[in-house]
Amino acid sequence: MFKDTEKYIIKKGYNTYYFYEVYDLSKVLEQYSISKIMPFYYNFVFNKFNYIVSEFKKRYFVLLKINSNFDRHVSYDSFLYIYAGSCKLMWYYQLIKRSDFIEENYLRIRGKYSVIDDSIDYYLGLLEMAIYYLRDFSNYIDNGYIQHEKITDSLFYNPLNIKIDLKERDFAEYLKYLFWTKKYRDINVNKLIEKNKDVYNYSLIMARLLYPNYYFDALDEVVFFNKDVTLVKEIVARHLEFKNYYFYLLSEVSKYYNIKKISF
Repeated sequence: MFKDTEKYIIKKGYNTYYFYEVYDLSKVLEQYSISKIMPFYYNFVFNKFNYIVSEFKKRYFVLLKINSNFDRHVSYDSFLYIYAGSCKLMWYYQLIKRSDFIEENYLRIRGKYSVIDDSIDYYLGLLEMAIYYLRDFSNYIDNGYIQHEKITDSLFYNPLNIKIDLKERDFAEYLKYLFWTKKYRDINVNKLIEKNKDVYNYSLIMARLLYPNYYFDALDEVVFFNKDVTLVKEIVARHLEFKNYYFYLLSEVSKYYNIKKISF
Protein backbone atom coordinates (compact mmCIF):
# COMPACT_ATOMS: atom_id res chain seq x y z
CA MET A 1 0.00 0.00 0.00
CA PHE A 2 1.14 3.55 -0.74
CA LYS A 3 -0.48 6.95 -1.15
CA ASP A 4 0.13 8.69 -4.45
CA THR A 5 -0.82 12.02 -2.89
CA GLU A 6 2.04 11.67 -0.39
CA LYS A 7 5.17 11.60 -2.50
CA TYR A 8 8.25 13.71 -3.06
CA ILE A 9 9.25 14.67 -6.59
CA ILE A 10 12.99 15.06 -7.14
CA LYS A 11 14.52 16.66 -10.26
CA LYS A 12 18.16 15.94 -11.08
CA GLY A 13 19.42 17.02 -14.48
CA TYR A 14 17.06 15.57 -17.07
CA ASN A 15 15.82 12.89 -14.69
CA THR A 16 12.69 12.86 -12.52
CA TYR A 17 12.35 10.71 -9.41
CA TYR A 18 9.39 9.91 -7.17
CA PHE A 19 10.02 9.15 -3.51
CA TYR A 20 7.18 7.17 -1.87
CA GLU A 21 6.48 5.89 1.60
CA VAL A 22 5.30 2.24 1.50
CA TYR A 23 3.60 0.14 4.16
CA ASP A 24 3.66 -3.46 2.95
CA LEU A 25 7.23 -4.62 2.27
CA SER A 26 6.31 -8.08 0.96
CA LYS A 27 3.95 -6.50 -1.54
CA VAL A 28 6.58 -4.02 -2.69
CA LEU A 29 9.08 -6.82 -3.27
CA GLU A 30 6.49 -8.68 -5.33
CA GLN A 31 5.79 -5.54 -7.36
CA TYR A 32 9.51 -5.10 -7.98
CA SER A 33 9.71 -8.68 -9.31
CA ILE A 34 6.73 -8.04 -11.58
CA SER A 35 8.15 -4.74 -12.84
CA LYS A 36 11.33 -6.45 -14.10
CA ILE A 37 9.32 -8.02 -16.93
CA MET A 38 7.51 -4.76 -17.75
CA PRO A 39 10.22 -2.38 -18.97
CA PHE A 40 7.82 0.47 -19.74
CA TYR A 41 7.12 0.96 -16.02
CA TYR A 42 9.06 3.39 -13.85
CA ASN A 43 12.31 1.88 -12.64
CA PHE A 44 13.04 1.10 -8.99
CA VAL A 45 16.27 2.75 -7.84
CA PHE A 46 18.59 0.83 -5.53
CA ASN A 47 20.06 2.47 -2.44
CA LYS A 48 23.71 2.23 -1.38
CA PHE A 49 22.96 -1.14 0.25
CA ASN A 50 21.78 -2.48 -3.14
CA TYR A 51 18.19 -2.70 -1.88
CA ILE A 52 15.02 -1.04 -3.21
CA VAL A 53 13.57 -0.20 0.24
CA SER A 54 15.14 2.41 2.53
CA GLU A 55 14.28 2.70 6.21
CA PHE A 56 14.14 5.98 8.11
CA LYS A 57 12.76 6.35 11.65
CA LYS A 58 10.94 3.02 11.33
CA ARG A 59 9.25 4.15 8.10
CA TYR A 60 9.93 2.61 4.69
CA PHE A 61 10.47 4.34 1.37
CA VAL A 62 11.19 3.51 -2.27
CA LEU A 63 12.61 5.66 -5.04
CA LEU A 64 11.32 5.42 -8.61
CA LYS A 65 13.00 6.86 -11.70
CA ILE A 66 10.69 8.08 -14.44
CA ASN A 67 11.16 7.01 -18.04
CA SER A 68 10.57 10.44 -19.60
CA ASN A 69 10.37 9.01 -23.12
CA PHE A 70 7.37 6.86 -22.35
CA ASP A 71 3.84 8.03 -23.21
CA ARG A 72 1.84 7.77 -19.99
CA HIS A 73 -1.57 8.42 -21.56
CA VAL A 74 -4.19 6.05 -20.14
CA SER A 75 -5.71 3.98 -22.91
CA TYR A 76 -7.35 0.60 -22.98
CA ASP A 77 -5.30 -0.24 -26.06
CA SER A 78 -2.12 0.21 -24.03
CA PHE A 79 -2.97 -2.56 -21.58
CA LEU A 80 -0.41 -5.34 -21.73
CA TYR A 81 -1.82 -8.62 -20.47
CA ILE A 82 1.37 -10.43 -19.56
CA TYR A 83 0.61 -13.95 -18.40
CA ALA A 84 1.74 -14.73 -14.86
CA GLY A 85 0.38 -18.22 -14.12
CA SER A 86 -2.93 -19.50 -12.82
CA CYS A 87 -4.87 -17.30 -10.43
CA LYS A 88 -7.79 -17.92 -8.07
CA LEU A 89 -10.48 -15.26 -7.97
CA MET A 90 -10.18 -13.68 -4.53
CA TRP A 91 -12.65 -10.83 -5.01
CA TYR A 92 -15.51 -12.66 -3.28
CA TYR A 93 -13.56 -13.04 -0.04
CA GLN A 94 -11.93 -9.63 -0.31
CA LEU A 95 -15.28 -7.90 -0.67
CA ILE A 96 -16.71 -9.70 2.34
CA LYS A 97 -13.75 -8.52 4.43
CA ARG A 98 -14.11 -5.03 3.00
CA SER A 99 -17.77 -4.93 4.00
CA ASP A 100 -17.00 -6.00 7.58
CA PHE A 101 -14.13 -3.51 7.81
CA ILE A 102 -16.29 -0.61 6.61
CA GLU A 103 -19.13 -1.30 9.00
CA GLU A 104 -16.72 -1.51 11.95
CA ASN A 105 -14.73 1.62 11.12
CA TYR A 106 -17.62 3.81 9.99
CA LEU A 107 -18.51 4.15 13.68
CA ARG A 108 -15.56 6.55 13.97
CA ILE A 109 -17.38 9.29 12.08
CA ARG A 110 -21.06 8.42 12.45
CA GLY A 111 -23.04 11.61 12.88
CA LYS A 112 -20.19 13.86 11.75
CA TYR A 113 -21.02 14.14 8.03
CA SER A 114 -24.62 14.06 6.84
CA VAL A 115 -23.62 13.14 3.27
CA ILE A 116 -21.94 9.96 4.55
CA ASP A 117 -24.75 9.13 7.00
CA ASP A 118 -27.28 9.48 4.18
CA SER A 119 -25.35 7.53 1.54
CA ILE A 120 -23.33 4.76 3.17
CA ASP A 121 -26.19 2.24 3.35
CA TYR A 122 -26.77 2.66 -0.40
CA TYR A 123 -23.14 1.92 -1.24
CA LEU A 124 -22.96 -0.93 1.24
CA GLY A 125 -25.97 -2.31 -0.62
CA LEU A 126 -24.06 -2.13 -3.91
CA LEU A 127 -21.15 -3.92 -2.25
CA GLU A 128 -23.47 -6.68 -1.02
CA MET A 129 -24.90 -7.08 -4.53
CA ALA A 130 -21.38 -7.41 -5.92
CA ILE A 131 -20.74 -10.15 -3.35
CA TYR A 132 -24.00 -11.83 -4.42
CA TYR A 133 -22.85 -11.75 -8.06
CA LEU A 134 -19.52 -13.32 -7.11
CA ARG A 135 -20.90 -16.08 -4.90
CA ASP A 136 -21.07 -18.45 -7.88
CA PHE A 137 -17.35 -17.83 -8.52
CA SER A 138 -15.95 -18.34 -5.02
CA ASN A 139 -13.72 -21.17 -6.31
CA TYR A 140 -13.11 -19.74 -9.79
CA ILE A 141 -9.60 -20.19 -11.25
CA ASP A 142 -8.30 -18.74 -14.52
CA ASN A 143 -5.12 -17.33 -15.99
CA GLY A 144 -3.51 -14.55 -13.98
CA TYR A 145 -2.11 -11.43 -15.60
CA ILE A 146 -0.34 -8.27 -14.54
CA GLN A 147 -3.12 -5.83 -13.62
CA HIS A 148 -3.59 -2.49 -11.86
CA GLU A 149 -4.76 -1.87 -8.30
CA LYS A 150 -6.44 1.30 -9.55
CA ILE A 151 -6.84 2.85 -12.96
CA THR A 152 -6.10 6.57 -12.84
CA ASP A 153 -4.03 8.84 -15.05
CA SER A 154 -1.35 9.33 -12.41
CA LEU A 155 -1.04 5.68 -11.36
CA PHE A 156 -1.50 3.80 -14.61
CA TYR A 157 2.21 3.14 -15.16
CA ASN A 158 3.35 3.17 -11.55
CA PRO A 159 4.82 -0.19 -10.48
CA LEU A 160 3.51 0.33 -6.94
CA ASN A 161 0.04 0.06 -8.48
CA ILE A 162 0.40 -3.40 -10.05
CA LYS A 163 -0.60 -6.89 -8.96
CA ILE A 164 -1.38 -10.34 -10.36
CA ASP A 165 -5.09 -10.81 -10.95
CA LEU A 166 -7.65 -11.96 -13.51
CA LYS A 167 -7.84 -9.90 -16.68
CA GLU A 168 -11.42 -8.86 -15.89
CA ARG A 169 -10.11 -6.58 -13.15
CA ASP A 170 -8.53 -4.02 -15.46
CA PHE A 171 -11.37 -3.99 -17.97
CA ALA A 172 -14.02 -3.41 -15.29
CA GLU A 173 -11.94 -0.71 -13.61
CA TYR A 174 -11.31 0.90 -16.99
CA LEU A 175 -15.07 1.11 -17.57
CA LYS A 176 -15.36 2.86 -14.18
CA TYR A 177 -12.50 5.16 -15.15
CA LEU A 178 -14.38 6.16 -18.30
CA PHE A 179 -17.38 7.07 -16.18
CA TRP A 180 -15.62 9.08 -13.48
CA THR A 181 -13.55 11.02 -16.00
CA LYS A 182 -16.73 11.53 -18.10
CA LYS A 183 -14.91 10.14 -21.12
CA TYR A 184 -17.69 7.60 -21.66
CA ARG A 185 -19.79 10.43 -23.08
CA ASP A 186 -17.41 10.85 -26.00
CA ILE A 187 -16.66 7.25 -26.98
CA ASN A 188 -18.73 4.28 -28.10
CA VAL A 189 -18.58 2.10 -25.02
CA ASN A 190 -20.86 -0.41 -26.74
CA LYS A 191 -18.18 -0.88 -29.40
CA LEU A 192 -15.68 -1.62 -26.63
CA ILE A 193 -18.03 -4.28 -25.25
CA GLU A 194 -18.61 -5.78 -28.68
CA LYS A 195 -14.91 -5.81 -29.53
CA ASN A 196 -14.15 -7.81 -26.38
CA LYS A 197 -17.25 -9.98 -26.19
CA ASP A 198 -15.20 -13.18 -26.52
CA VAL A 199 -12.35 -12.08 -24.26
CA TYR A 200 -13.87 -11.73 -20.80
CA ASN A 201 -16.17 -13.43 -18.32
CA TYR A 202 -18.77 -10.68 -18.23
CA SER A 203 -20.39 -11.93 -15.05
CA LEU A 204 -17.14 -10.93 -13.33
CA ILE A 205 -17.07 -7.61 -15.18
CA MET A 206 -20.59 -6.68 -14.06
CA ALA A 207 -19.88 -7.77 -10.48
CA ARG A 208 -16.78 -5.60 -10.26
CA LEU A 209 -18.64 -2.68 -11.83
CA LEU A 210 -21.15 -2.92 -8.99
CA TYR A 211 -18.40 -2.75 -6.37
CA PRO A 212 -18.24 0.96 -5.37
CA ASN A 213 -14.55 1.03 -4.44
CA TYR A 214 -14.43 4.68 -5.56
CA TYR A 215 -16.86 5.61 -2.75
CA PHE A 216 -15.14 3.57 -0.06
CA ASP A 217 -11.69 4.83 -1.09
CA ALA A 218 -13.01 8.38 -0.64
CA LEU A 219 -14.52 7.35 2.69
CA ASP A 220 -11.12 6.01 3.83
CA GLU A 221 -9.58 9.41 3.09
CA VAL A 222 -12.11 11.04 5.43
CA VAL A 223 -11.99 8.43 8.20
CA PHE A 224 -8.26 7.70 8.38
CA PHE A 225 -6.59 10.77 6.91
CA ASN A 226 -8.98 13.55 7.96
CA LYS A 227 -9.47 14.67 4.37
CA ASP A 228 -12.30 16.92 3.22
CA VAL A 229 -15.61 15.27 2.43
CA THR A 230 -15.94 17.05 -0.94
CA LEU A 231 -15.02 13.99 -3.03
CA VAL A 232 -17.69 11.92 -1.29
CA LYS A 233 -20.24 14.63 -2.14
CA GLU A 234 -19.17 14.60 -5.79
CA ILE A 235 -19.52 10.82 -5.99
CA VAL A 236 -22.94 10.79 -4.34
CA ALA A 237 -24.16 13.58 -6.63
CA ARG A 238 -23.57 11.31 -9.64
CA HIS A 239 -25.15 8.12 -8.26
CA LEU A 240 -28.14 8.25 -10.63
CA GLU A 241 -25.85 8.88 -13.60
CA PHE A 242 -23.75 5.85 -12.62
CA LYS A 243 -26.88 3.74 -12.21
CA ASN A 244 -27.95 4.60 -15.76
CA TYR A 245 -24.43 3.91 -17.01
CA TYR A 246 -24.40 0.50 -15.33
CA PHE A 247 -27.73 -0.55 -16.79
CA TYR A 248 -26.67 0.66 -20.22
CA LEU A 249 -23.57 -1.56 -20.01
CA LEU A 250 -25.72 -4.42 -18.71
CA SER A 251 -28.04 -4.11 -21.71
CA GLU A 252 -25.06 -4.24 -24.08
CA VAL A 253 -23.49 -7.23 -22.33
CA SER A 254 -26.85 -9.04 -22.28
CA LYS A 255 -26.78 -9.10 -26.09
CA TYR A 256 -24.03 -11.71 -25.84
CA TYR A 257 -24.35 -13.29 -22.37
CA ASN A 258 -27.05 -14.33 -19.94
CA ILE A 259 -26.23 -12.10 -16.97
CA LYS A 260 -27.89 -12.05 -13.55
CA LYS A 261 -30.32 -9.17 -13.32
CA ILE A 262 -30.34 -6.95 -10.24
CA SER A 263 -32.07 -3.75 -9.20
CA PHE A 264 -30.81 -0.83 -7.14
